Amino acid sequence: HGEEVLPPYHVFYSNSECIAVWCKTGRWSTIQTAVFLATNSVGGAKSSTLGIIGIAAAHAVLVPLAVVGGLIWISTPMLILKKSREKWEESTEKLTDLFW
Repeated sequence: HGEEVLPPYHVFYSNSECIAVWCKTGRWSTIQTAVFLATNSVGGAKSSTLGIIGIAAAHAVLVPLAVVGGLIWISTPMLILKKSREKWEESTEKLTDLFW
């Protein structure tokens, strides 16, 4: 089979770590991507909260805009992680079916 069986390369969904994890655990995923995205979301929450507090103290009228920006900053990595997990599950099922 070779390369035509493996999903095409993607930094979040399919990379060399995914192959290693699948060989070891039978699950297609990348721990580095999961940790990176989760950490960015948590870091974004902390930074957004501090930024909103600072903006509220200086320019209360800008708080709604800061809140929306903070929500986007926090939720984007989590949405990418959700999509990555869906892709990982699809790849796991496909490869397991082909392998076994």
